[in-house]
Amino acid sequence: MINPSVRKATPGRGLEHLKVTLQHVLKRWPAVLQRRHYLQAISQDEDLRKALIHTYAAHVHNTLHAALSVDLLRDIGALILDRDPKSASLAQAVAALKTDAIRQSLRDTYAADHKSHLDHRLPSVLSRIELNLLSTPCAHTIRTIRNKAVAHYDVDHDGKNWKMWDLTEVGLTYGQLDQYIDGCTEAVDGLCGLVLRQVFSFDALPKVSETYVQEYIAALVIGLKSQKEANEARRAENLSQLHVLSQSDVSDDSPNS
Repeated sequence: MINPSVRKATPGRGLEHLKVTLQHVLKRWPAVLQRRHYLQAISQDEDLRKALIHTYAAHVHNTLHAALSVDLLRDIGALILDRDPKSASLAQAVAALKTDAIRQSLRDTYAADHKSHLDHRLPSVLSRIELNLLSTPCAHTIRTIRNKAVAHYDVDHDGKNWKMWDLTEVGLTYGQLDQYIDGCTEAVDGLCGLVLRQVFSFDALPKVSETYVQEYIAALVIGLKSQKEANEARRAENLSQLHVLSQSDVSDDSPNS
């Protein structure tokens, strides 16, 4: 019989915990960049915009656009900004690397002739991430959106009344979001390189993503144009039949009929 007073030991959140955290971030971040590229492409393609005019498909397109936008904010919040101690995020990795014990454990994994490289690079990488990524007004805005309109929905005071928290009041632009994501990519790449000694070919992602999304857009444009042409042909046929019927009615009503 197991003694209920005996508890399994919980492993300390040391270097291995940090590595699992960063491996998760590195694994998930390429998908964030792909969705960012897809969102840019479907928003900016002029042929797709024209093809969607006066179609029911435009409603689906707008829903997809909104879903990708929310998904980006959710993942940036979770993978980069979340400071919950249980979260696998870049913010938590930075916090872990501020402790002497974890920094020393990481240093012990480096060969003697490479320790100086880590000693030189790590403080500057952590400082840049904290100043340029985690503590910026854009980070605060994204964190606010995630907490008030993505993770759950806030109800705020409106004078003496109540209202749902309004996402449009924060003023975050897609340009600001793009710039912030680029900074996140640089930070993920730099920190994972030092801690995991792993790199991902982030530079190759845009070309791959462009191939995928352009095939998707082309299929939509071709399909929508074909659908519009078929609808116009049916409309023309219906009008022609109505014209024939109207001519027949006139002939039937004429004095010589």
